[in-house]
Amino acid sequence: MCRQLKLTFVLILYMSFCLESHAASDICTICKCGYSKTNIDCSSRRLTSIPQPIPPNVESLNLHNNNLNKIKPETFQNLSSLESLILRFNAITEIKPDTFRYLTRLRILHLGANEIQEISADSFRNLFSLQYLYLYNNDIQVIKPGTFQYLSSLRTLNLNDNNITYIQRGTFENLPNLEELNLNDNNITYIQRGTFENLPNLEELYLSNNQIQNYEDGAFLFLPSISNIYNKDMMCGCHLPALVPYTKSTFYRTVSVLGECQTDPGNIQSKIIPIMEYSQCQS
Repeated sequence: MCRQLKLTFVLILYMSFCLESHAASDICTICKCGYSKTNIDCSSRRLTSIPQPIPPNVESLNLHNNNLNKIKPETFQNLSSLESLILRFNAITEIKPDTFRYLTRLRILHLGANEIQEISADSFRNLFSLQYLYLYNNDIQVIKPGTFQYLSSLRTLNLNDNNITYIQRGTFENLPNLEELNLNDNNITYIQRGTFENLPNLEELYLSNNQIQNYEDGAFLFLPSISNIYNKDMMCGCHLPALVPYTKSTFYRTVSVLGECQTDPGNIQSKIIPIMEYSQCQS
């Protein structure tokens, strides 16, 4: 009886090994796999779908520069060891709910240079370990409040070069560790009070090339860790110049405001000057 149990156990181990080897060999006939199968490079292979099955021990999966246009929620199941997922330069149009729900150890997610128009509020569910999220160069117009609510470990969020026109209150809630937020090259014209609330560790804020015309009073007053704000092509005003002495007196920090503004965009006499040199704000 004992001998039979041992043989059964050995057989199970053998079958498990064969299944894992078969999974690895399937994807590795198409992609380049590292020796231990923990790093898989499927970049630039004109893929229209993600090869399956994927070895469960993979830690880095690179799908850069293919022809992927959608991701099924079950695509990444059983990949609990995955830490880096590169999907930039594809043709993905939508991130559906729970697409990445099995990737609880994921730290880096690259979705830049796709055709994403919509992100569901539950697209990033269970990504508690995610630190770097790149969504630049897409066609995102609206971000629903709560979209990033599950990303409590996030440090960098890049939304550069989209078509965002308005940031709703609550968009950046539950991001206590966010250090860098890039909103350059969008179509944002208005920043309301509370937009950047509850971002206690935000240090770098990029707002250039948005032609922002109006800020509500107090739009930047809740950023205790802010060090640099980069802006360009905004209408001159007193909000950012006033932020410098406020931050120094309230949080005992020095903040640098870099960029230029237009003194009067509707007037042919309008000048482009450094934001901090707007004379009406000088005491």
